Amino acid sequence: MNILIVEDEPPARELLKSAVMALLPQARIAGECSSIAEAVVFFRENRTADLAFFDIRLSDGLSFEIFRQCTVGIPVIFLTAYDQYLLEAFHTNSIDYLLKPLKTEQLRAALAKYEHLKSHFLQNLSQLLLHLQPPASSRYKTRFLGEKGGDRFPIEATDIAYFFSEYKLSFLMTFDGTRYLLEKSLAALEPDLDPAQFHRANRQVIVSTRAVRSFSTMSKSKLLLELSPKPPFEVVVSQEMAAGFKAWVGGDW
Repeated sequence: MNILIVEDEPPARELLKSAVMALLPQARIAGECSSIAEAVVFFRENRTADLAFFDIRLSDGLSFEIFRQCTVGIPVIFLTAYDQYLLEAFHTNSIDYLLKPLKTEQLRAALAKYEHLKSHFLQNLSQLLLHLQPPASSRYKTRFLGEKGGDRFPIEATDIAYFFSEYKLSFLMTFDGTRYLLEKSLAALEPDLDPAQFHRANRQVIVSTRAVRSFSTMSKSKLLLELSPKPPFEVVVSQEMAAGFKAWVGGDW
């Protein structure tokens, strides 16, 4: 079995490798990535693995972003010290969600689950991945509730230019320039958004591809976005996320 490990903390990465190899002596570590950017490169280069372990919180964001930037064609076991991402994890190729500190019995059970699923779907890996993922039609929301002036309004996803956070509150902006208050945080909204239509530009903004009029390169390879309608602040994409953003806006997500 070839295994990919995506973990940004070297001690945790070594601990996981040791634990996996103790349970699967014949396994091979096919790759080690410490960031979203490195993991995206791994998958885009079509390097092979049978199973991946993803830490959720990485140095350049949440590992869910990997699924937005490239095709992850293998089952994934998530590891994290937090249980708040459980729902988001199961919108992906996840077969298990393990809480840190990692316990041997939890890892053994997760690997046994993988082996069971693999044997059941032995003829076709794509069938296994299809089994793990909810239908596309049920995965992404097409309508959101926004509040304005004490009233709530249903807003079609196609009418939304971007979502943003400001003063610890979340909002959406429609293409006609109307701003609505939202109940959920951007992190909670993100799994409900179609990655072909929306992309996380930074911690403060999730943009629609139709809202991106242009972008320019800043120092250190950051990107400055020009959005329509214009937001009340600059929208800058970090160097680490710039390549993924350009691929997405160019249709290669």
